[in-house]
Parts: sequence; C-alpha cells; structure tokens
Amino acid sequence: MTSPIFRFRNLRLDPATRQLWREGERVPLPLKSFDCLTYLIEHRDRAVGRDELIAAVWGRAEVSDKLLGQTLLRARRAIGDVGGGQTAIRTLPRFGYHWEEPVEIEIAPAEAAAPHTAEPPSAGTVPVDRADPASPVPAPALPTAAAEPTHRRWKSGPASLALAALLAAIAWWAWQRPSTPPAAAPAAATQGALVLILPVSGANPGEESWVRLGAMDYLASRLRNTPGLQVLPSEQTVALLGRDGTSDQRDESDLYRFEQMTGARYILAPRVSHLGSNWNAVLDVYHDRGIRSYEAQAKTPLEALSRVGVRFVEANGLPVASAADPPTSAAEYLQRIDAAVLAGDLAEAGSLAQAVPVEFRDEPAFVIRAARIAFRSGDSERAEKLLVSIDRADTRIPLEDRAQAAVGLGVAAIYRQDFTAAENFYSEAIALLETHGTPALLGKAYVERGVARGVFRRFDEAMSDFARGRVQLELAGDRLGGASLDTNLGLLEVLRNRYPEALAAYQRAVATYGRFGVNDNLVIALQGLAYVQRMLLDLDGAQASSERIAQLAEHLRNPTQSRRAALTRAKVMLDRGRLREAAELIQRNLLEADGKSRSPVFAVLQAQQLIAQGHPAQALADADPIIGEIERQGDGATEMYLSEAIGTYIDAALSDRQPAVAAHLLQRLRAAPQAPQDDGRPFVEALAQARIAAANESGDALARFAEAMTLADNRSPSDVVAAACAFADVLLAHGVSQEAPVVLGRLVPYVERNYDAARSAARLYAALGNKDLALAAQGHARQLAGERPFDPP
Repeated sequence: MTSPIFRFRNLRLDPATRQLWREGERVPLPLKSFDCLTYLIEHRDRAVGRDELIAAVWGRAEVSDKLLGQTLLRARRAIGDVGGGQTAIRTLPRFGYHWEEPVEIEIAPAEAAAPHTAEPPSAGTVPVDRADPASPVPAPALPTAAAEPTHRRWKSGPASLALAALLAAIAWWAWQRPSTPPAAAPAAATQGALVLILPVSGANPGEESWVRLGAMDYLASRLRNTPGLQVLPSEQTVALLGRDGTSDQRDESDLYRFEQMTGARYILAPRVSHLGSNWNAVLDVYHDRGIRSYEAQAKTPLEALSRVGVRFVEANGLPVASAADPPTSAAEYLQRIDAAVLAGDLAEAGSLAQAVPVEFRDEPAFVIRAARIAFRSGDSERAEKLLVSIDRADTRIPLEDRAQAAVGLGVAAIYRQDFTAAENFYSEAIALLETHGTPALLGKAYVERGVARGVFRRFDEAMSDFARGRVQLELAGDRLGGASLDTNLGLLEVLRNRYPEALAAYQRAVATYGRFGVNDNLVIALQGLAYVQRMLLDLDGAQASSERIAQLAEHLRNPTQSRRAALTRAKVMLDRGRLREAAELIQRNLLEADGKSRSPVFAVLQAQQLIAQGHPAQALADADPIIGEIERQGDGATEMYLSEAIGTYIDAALSDRQPAVAAHLLQRLRAAPQAPQDDGRPFVEALAQARIAAANESGDALARFAEAMTLADNRSPSDVVAAACAFADVLLAHGVSQEAPVVLGRLVPYVERNYDAARSAARLYAALGNKDLALAAQGHARQLAGERPFDPP
C-alpha cells in the first residue's frame, strides 16, 4: 500500500519500510522507538495520551513508565531532540505527548514498494524463553511409586482461527465488487499518485439515492484505468466514512484527517445537480492544502461525472485512456446494484439484480454481482452455480470478469474445504491477471492461494504468494486488503509455531481494521491476536483483546461471530482463573442455534471449567457423545480440533485417577484421521502417553516426558509450561530430584505470568530446599490463582 513519507528537519521517515534517514544515511532506531515516533507524527494534529500510545505500539497495557520513557528517549536521540532543544516531542505532564515539529509529506515512489514480511521479534515482543534445546531432559528409570495425578488444560485456537480466516476470505471476495469493465485491458500496474474519491453529494433522496455511492464507484473505476493514478477501493472509502450515510459536508479538518489516514495525495469530492434536462457535475479536488474545481454537463449523472473526471485527468497532464469513453447502457444498472452492496443493503441489491433487463442478465458482470450477493446472503451453492455458468475460456468475455469468476470459484472451494480445487482456481486467476490485471484482484488471488497452500503446510510457497500479494495490494492502495493478508499471515505463522511473528501480523491487522472501523474483520483479527497472546502467556494482553472483542460483539449482526467472540472470552477467563465468569459465558452459549442440541465446542470448554473447579468425574461424564459429535462434523468444520477435545477428557480421566479410560481415549485419538492444520496433535499424544505411563508406573515414563518436552520446546510457551508442569508432578511424586533443576529451568521464565508454572515452580523449589524462592513462587501462584483451588507446597 502507499504510505506517506514524513520529512522534518534534515530527516526522512518512511513508515512503509520502517526506516529513518538523515541526509542519505540510515539512522539506526529500535522498532518500538520507530513506531512511537511514527504514531506521534501521524497524530500530530492533537495530543496523544500515554495509554493510547502504549496500546498503539505495544498492543497491551502493562508497559511501565520506565520502558516507555526509555523507548521515547531513543527516538529523541535519533532525531536530535535532546537536552534543552526538545522542540519535536513535547511531554505533557500527567497526560502524554505532542509532536510539534513542522512536517512535510511526500508519497513513496513505485520502487519503494516491497513485500512486507513478518517482523522479527523486537525488544517489546513477548519473549519465548526456553532452556537450551541442545540439552535434552535426561530420562533415567522411574522408581515404582504412585504418581500424583494432575490436570493440564489443552489450549485451542488454530481450528477456530482457520475457520475464521476462511470466513474472512469469503467475506473479502463477496465484499469486493468487480470494477466496471474497461474498454481495453489496463497496462501493467505502476504506483502513481494516490486518490481518494468521496461519495457524490447533491442527488435527491429516493430514486436518485443510488448516485451517492454508485456514481462514486463509477468515477473511481474510470479513473483507476488512468496511468499515473492509484485510486483507493470504494469499499475502503465506505469503511473510512462509515456505511450509515453520515453527512457529506466535509470541512478542511475532515479532509486533512482523511489524507493522514489513507496517505491520499488527492481527495476528490464530487457533487451533482440538475441543470434543466441535463446533469451538472462538479469535482472539488483537495490537494496540497488547496482546492481546485472542475465542471461538466451531460444527459446522465454517470456521463457527467465521466466528463468531469476527464477534465481532472487532462488538467494534471495525464493520458485520458478509457476515462473518455461514455458509460454503456448497462452501466447504470450495475452501479445501482453496487451502490446497494456498498451500503450493505443486500435485500435491495438482490431486488435490483432481479429487476435487470433480460438482455443484460447473462452478461458476466451481472452474473458475478448476483454471485456476490448470494455469497453474502449465505447461499454459497447458488453462488457457485452462477459462477460456473461463466465460460472462463471465452476470450470475448473481459479478462477481469473471467478472473473474478475464477477467484469466486476458489472461494466456493474453500467453503467446501476442497483446498486443492481452490488452489487451482486461484492459479487460473493469477495466470489471467499477471500481465494485464488490476493489482487489487491479483493481490487477492495471490493471498487466497497462499491460504490454500498454507493449509497443506507448504509454507515456503504460501509465504511467496503472500509477498507477491502484498506488493499488488500496495500498488492498489488497498489497506483493507493488506489487513486481510496480515490476518491470514498471522494464522500461517501460528501453524509454523512462530508466535512472535504471528503477534506482529495480527497487531498490524487490528490497527488497520480499527482505523477504518471494519468491525466484523476487526473481531476476527482480535481473536487471532488473543489466541497468540494466550500461547505466549501474555494473559493481560489476551484479556484486553477479549474485552475489546466483547464490546464489538454487542454490535455484530452475525450470530456466528458473536458466539465465536464469547468462545474467545471464555477461554481467556479460564486461563485467568475467573471460573464463575467463564461458566456464565459457557452456559449462555452451550446450546446451538436450534435451542436443542449442545455445542460440542462449548461442551468441551465446560469440561475444562469443571476440571479447574475440581470436578473431573463430572467433566468426564459426557465425553463419548461430545467426542462423537466432533468426529461427525470433522476437524475442519468446527472451531476445535479433535485433539483438543480428547486431550481435555484425557486430562479429566487422569485427574479422576482413571488411567485406563485415558488410555482408551488416547487410542481413539490415534485411530482418527488428522486434519492437516492440527500440527499440535503429536504433542497432545506424546504428553498424554507420558502421563498415562506415569500413572501406570511404567518404566519408560520419564523417557516419554523427555520426548514431550522436546516437542513443546519447538512450539509455544504455553505448551512448554503444560509439559514441564506434568513432568514436575511426576518427579515430585516419585522423589526423583536430579532432573528437577532442568524442568524448573523451563518454568522460571513464566512464574510471574502463569498459575500452573508458579505452582509447580514453588513445589520444585521446596523439594530442592530453596525456601525463599519457593515462597516467592508461591506468592505468584496465589496472586494468579483466581478462583482455582490453591494448595501451598
């Protein structure tokens, strides 16, 4: 995407490449200091509160004043704003900061655009502390003594994240409408001046209300074919302004805010009025803090806007291209439908599509719109049938329409979980678009093919597609497309067990969706962020994300998303030991939409709640029917993998001292097919086998724990703690002490953040005779226990 480059003093700050330059030489600056500097400059029109800055840069609330001060000090030193000459960043006592240095803005040239890969972990990223993986846990023989059973709650997420990402892919295609077909295929994309077109004002309500968004989108599609201009997608404009039809009267402060949010170099505010039997169109162009106006007349509003667009293009010395062609007879019908879709009125869009004259209904542009409406209305089968009717091999059909049909069929295949077919459809679209396609659609095809490849764990190919997709989306100025890419990238990094990188990707997506107010997708990104924070044992961050999800969920019209938001919140509450609040959330969502059958996902969560409350037998009572329902639905169709469900009930069985039941459940898991995305299943099986071996006093139990620890070390801190705590319980129960320091070393980094880690560490310290450290860990455990039973060592 195009980002503004900020110039001040003798410095040049480029947010897109995250680089600071002084007179041609790069200035080294830590990432968090760079982000603080960028945020203050982007919001220089007002003071920024301390808490706002922390939330924007770190994504969590527990950043100390000392860390914030040190981060800003590095930023001040980098720009020379130190000592008595602090004229750029002014500190506002008891509030925050304000940027006061004059800033000039330029737009990055095309060659500056580069694939945006995931950031490496920064100093502000939650660390993944692990013991030296080169020093595996030794596995001596296990003495014969009764093991003390304990419970380790399995953490879910990838299944829910994968399902959310797939739904987001469907929403992305169904939301993005096809552009009005150009008279000729556009030339290869180059990055030009970024243009934001506002809704058209002046049309009368009622019969002419479609002009507001429909004519705006028509003008955008015409100017988009002009070399040297890069027009923001209409969907992004609507998201920026809000769908609710807020006033079109914009003052200079509004225009300046839009410029800062989008990086647009030109902001076009079209207005129309009747002039006798004709239409008069005026285009007010906001540029460099000045306004120039252009005017034209024609028989229809679309033709008048087309002409005024030509005058704007000519005045800027650009080639007119297809913008000079008059609108076709079908254009008004298309724009009426598009206006309804942009406004979110699917019923009106469907009615308009059905009212299209017979001679237009079979044209690909109309078929594609009907398919989009069907997708957004939940009728994926009808959407797929419509798209199949388009002959994608017919070269008489505009290339863009054939590519749109292929992308839509890829989405339908993803909906059916046929990822092989999806990859083929996206590859077909890419082949069509690579030479003459529009960057926005090509970028989407690359990203969605990357999702399909990521499902099969072909990570290198998926990352390559994401990188290519990001370049195209940047060329298109499609920031919302970039946020969707980051959401999918976050999921891919989770599947690769690269949690710090996943955290950075989800944080970028959350920031963009939040800026544009796209709440449905913001909730999806926040769910991913909360899951990663849980895996990194950043429970404060996870709680903040879940609370934001809960606030947004109150306004979601999609009941599925509302339930998913409750699921995320309940998991965080269980992690924090807030068992009563978790129980209330679970109980409210325990029944499916039919009001009769139980949700297997919330039923497993209820079992986890019962185990935490000390009722494992009650948790185990419904294991068979719940596991059976998840098996029937299949791993890819639910928000929980089978491995998490069975792992939970194995935990209940061992906590209830029923190792035979646990062994039966483990065998059931091993006999079931494995979803490609469920890379955590080997760890679940290994840890369960180790715990069952210990419960049965098997001589190979410690060797099995060593294997589970090795798997955990290559996963997340949450898994490290789960394995180390279970291992610690066995060591303590059997009086084996020589391995205790190694296991303790796995737990120490998380003692202040995780109840199980603090509790096990306190017991290990006590067994090793270190009373002071045992008491300190015990204090952390008591503080983190919440409503969980706490038994001091």
